[in-house]
Amino acid sequence: MRRFTLLLSLCILSGISIHSYELDREVQIDLDGDGKPESILVKGSEGGAVITINKKKFPIDQEIASFEIVDIQVSDKQKEISLSGSLDYDPVYFLTWKKNQIVLVGKAYSPEIQGNGILYSNSWQGFWSKKDKFTLAEKTHQLKQSEQDFYYVGQVGKVEKSFPIYSNETMSEKLAYLKKGSEIMILISKVHPKDSSKNKYLVKSESNLLGWISEKEIQKFLSGINWAG
Repeated sequence: MRRFTLLLSLCILSGISIHSYELDREVQIDLDGDGKPESILVKGSEGGAVITINKKKFPIDQEIASFEIVDIQVSDKQKEISLSGSLDYDPVYFLTWKKNQIVLVGKAYSPEIQGNGILYSNSWQGFWSKKDKFTLAEKTHQLKQSEQDFYYVGQVGKVEKSFPIYSNETMSEKLAYLKKGSEIMILISKVHPKDSSKNKYLVKSESNLLGWISEKEIQKFLSGINWAG
């Protein structure tokens, strides 16, 4: 419900039309802008769902709780189907109908649709949200991710036990020890591609030194960090 409310408010602000539909009921919507409505049916099942558009089927290995019609790029004729899971951390899938085929536009977490072909994804990393930017490619009508070397975190923690920070993200050389009782600002993260528990973090000490720590050290030595999920 929270994701839908966020998506709805963002769509209203951007001037994007959005319609919500129930599962297991066929609807008629023009997705490709040719003036002819597509026949759309989303059937849920345990552990997955099957999306049927004009009798062509597309399976998804995730339970789908609801789907909406959205418009990622209001200046084109294309509309997209947004398929949301039942959990906040489930990815949202986007499909469309183009050249008589079902096209997987992409997927995102807690998406923010801007209406100008740009979409932001917010994936939870345990105590902070990783924000990615996607741009809708005109020819393929698929979302392309903009690469980032680092991600903003912006969390503050209190040092419960002194531990070292390192001068580089490989953590091969100690820079200084953080003082017990001091506060540090977790600035950015170098995200591990497969395992978020292996993320590295650049922090700022009270003496304004910048150094790197691991997620394990955040869990072990810092308080005031709100972990969830």
